[in-house]
Amino acid sequence: MLFGQGKEWMKKGTGLFDVTMGCYDGAELCELIGAFVLSTLLENLSTDDAKANLGLYRDDGLGVLRGVSGPEAERAKKKTIDIFKGLGLRIVIESNLKVANFLDITLNLQTGKYYPYRKPNDKPLYVHRQSNHPPKILENIPASISRRLTDISSDKNAFIEAAPLYDDALRQSGYKAQVQFLEERKSEEKTKRKNRRRKTIWYNPPFSQNVSTNIGRKFRSLIVKHFPKGSKLSKIFNKNTLKLSYSCMPNMADVIKQHNRKISQDREVALAAGTSTRKKDLCNCRNPRECPLDGACLTQSVVYKAAVQQNESVERKEYTGLTEKTFKVRFNAHNVSIRNPKYKNSTALSKHVWNLKSESIGHSIRWSVHAKAKSYQNATGKCNLCLAEKLAIIKADKRVSLNKRTELISKCRHENKFYLSNFLSSAA
Repeated sequence: MLFGQGKEWMKKGTGLFDVTMGCYDGAELCELIGAFVLSTLLENLSTDDAKANLGLYRDDGLGVLRGVSGPEAERAKKKTIDIFKGLGLRIVIESNLKVANFLDITLNLQTGKYYPYRKPNDKPLYVHRQSNHPPKILENIPASISRRLTDISSDKNAFIEAAPLYDDALRQSGYKAQVQFLEERKSEEKTKRKNRRRKTIWYNPPFSQNVSTNIGRKFRSLIVKHFPKGSKLSKIFNKNTLKLSYSCMPNMADVIKQHNRKISQDREVALAAGTSTRKKDLCNCRNPRECPLDGACLTQSVVYKAAVQQNESVERKEYTGLTEKTFKVRFNAHNVSIRNPKYKNSTALSKHVWNLKSESIGHSIRWSVHAKAKSYQNATGKCNLCLAEKLAIIKADKRVSLNKRTELISKCRHENKFYLSNFLSSAA
């Protein structure tokens, strides 16, 4: 069951609920539904005399019924269609087959052989050799194709028959290497080494050919510098436990989509154009001149700074904070802690202001937006908002900053709203 804001998601009108294509948890939901359908089929199709072997992958399925006749297979087919119909789904089934195409492999029950399969006019396409990808990824593309073709080929002859199509695709993508049949992957005696897995921490910087600095060498030199042999932490942090692997940059299509999405959703673009409607969206203060952010107090997902300036003095302190909601909500919370002594220890900012009040020192606070970033997203598992705040704290002047260094190791609180326990407790 799907929950949203503590309530079950309901679809208006008749029909079942559809998962929007491209949603972050679409694959997980499809896998969950597939597991339920698979268990239902096994319960209804398996008997004491014949056990059904079934498999589902997204919208493709494969089943084997042993010890049944042709008419019995047809009855199992009709029963399967009825099961799907009872679940509100439709399915097309071909029964009594001796040769079946499933995903990228053809299975022949008569000969007991299997070989690669591709749909008509479906030519393989690979990342070009001169594309902006990490070198190791480009080097391993021919090898990974060879491994896959070897695994889905029953023998070398089946491999050789399918190889020209993939060799031509590699050549068109700028690769000189050809696919090779790997005999060792077909050997029946595979030695399984029982190695103790080392706990490894991976650093994944984005790769770009425009960067001339050898990031890997710099990273290893930092490990040797800060965790030399003989130090207390060298057994935990060393070249064997800290490793680097490049991540890929988004392609141009993703960059353009992200840019267009940002432009279409950013209300401040309309504010710069001078439209009065958008100005109201960014500020609802009764007196716009008293707005703490100069007419943009309703901005969301920001890292802000509060500069506390003492009257008749050059001494100044800065506080860095963040808010996922509108800035005005967080601004009002700060005002409560600044004005009410009951909450004076809520933040480092309120503590400092109350210390100034105890010494009868006049002061003024100026608010400003330091950065805008997206909060935690379940699809990426990252919170750019928390990262932006921590980066601002790191780069801040220690003599001026009110923030503590312990804030750098604080856990992101924005991912809590995605926990299933929150929805279950609220629904109950």
